[in-house]
Amino acid sequence: MEEKEIKFTEEEIKNFQITCDKLYKLVNQLVDDIWDVIKPTIDNISKWLEETTFTKTQFIKILHDLGYSFDDARKIAWKYQMQEGKYTLKYYLIERQKKEEKDNVAKH
Repeated sequence: MEEKEIKFTEEEIKNFQITCDKLYKLVNQLVDDIWDVIKPTIDNISKWLEETTFTKTQFIKILHDLGYSFDDARKIAWKYQMQEGKYTLKYYLIERQKKEEKDNVAKH
């Protein structure tokens, strides 16, 4: 089968560019509008992650429940105490993600 070259007129190219520009502006406006709506929720979630704290014992226990040994959980807790001075839900989620990634690598 023979390939044919498709040629566009200058007017078709111009109309295509106009359409692309309008779509680009529309998408940007939609993204801005959506961001304006969800940003307060994201800010609230972020604040909640920082404000939800655990005692050292609770933090070690939940890390152990994730599958860390008590010794490793104590080391992790000590690290956060030294760096941040507290144990928050945010740090728990970070360690949970690390553990999941480590377990996934070990499976493969």
